[in-house]
Amino acid sequence: MHRLQKKFSNLIFGVSKLKPARNCFITCAGKVDGVGAQAQAVLSTMLFARGLGIQYAHTPFSQIAHNDEGDERWEAKWEDFFHFGAGEILRDDVENTDIEVIHSEFLYRVYPRARTLWVVPHAHAYADAHAYLYKNLLEALRFKMQLRSVEMKSHRWQDRLTIALHLRRGDVASDEPGRFTANAHALALLENVVELLKSEGLDFGVNLYSEGVLQDFEDFLSPHVRCYIGGSVFETLHNMIDADVLIMAKSSLSYTAGILSGNVSLYEKFWHTPLPNWIQVGEQGSFDEAMLVEEIRRLSEESG
Repeated sequence: MHRLQKKFSNLIFGVSKLKPARNCFITCAGKVDGVGAQAQAVLSTMLFARGLGIQYAHTPFSQIAHNDEGDERWEAKWEDFFHFGAGEILRDDVENTDIEVIHSEFLYRVYPRARTLWVVPHAHAYADAHAYLYKNLLEALRFKMQLRSVEMKSHRWQDRLTIALHLRRGDVASDEPGRFTANAHALALLENVVELLKSEGLDFGVNLYSEGVLQDFEDFLSPHVRCYIGGSVFETLHNMIDADVLIMAKSSLSYTAGILSGNVSLYEKFWHTPLPNWIQVGEQGSFDEAMLVEEIRRLSEESG
């Protein structure tokens, strides 16, 4: 095994002995896909930087997909939404110094190296092996989001738990099981959650977020469900993060919301590792009911 590969393997399994280096930075850049994927890439790179003991440098978003309205400020609005760069050194400021810039698609080639800026597309391999460490970033990430210049409209239900149900549509088809969740499966899961909350004497309201037309989601319609179909993706993500309980889709948008929320998340198997306190969903919408009750109690205690 190449010595750098061996060092990275040691890092992945938590036994790294890499020494720190002065003026060593890492940034995430080069992606052109959707905002969920790009935000998750940035988050994984922040986590990797912390684990490797090198400084994260922020590269602002430059091209984000799904700008269907041709908004010239699309990327700038997402910068304002997350404020990932708040309190961080910017890539441009690093490159204006005596620094060597090295682009690498492979994390095993990245190591603490003096006077170096590493440019990577993401750090998912590290983040998937260390998803439990995201909790150490949560407070800072949520503080960054409080710096937004635009206030988001809240979809919270008054005096009851707010549940956000995300169903990925639009860019996925029903023959893509790795990314698509059928209505029947999501409905079974939601009904199981609802029955458990009722048995615990908890009041709740559900916000369903998706794309398409309302007729696609007729099976979900009820007095305790509000449907937000094809709405602002900024409002959608904000309210997914803000919800007390998030029922996630198989998507990076949901995954990012789960990381930034810190509340209760139900996770359906996806190609990225769940955080330890996420409740994993099985067949027929089954899940660990005791864990959900425990997580809701934790949330109630933390909110006072």
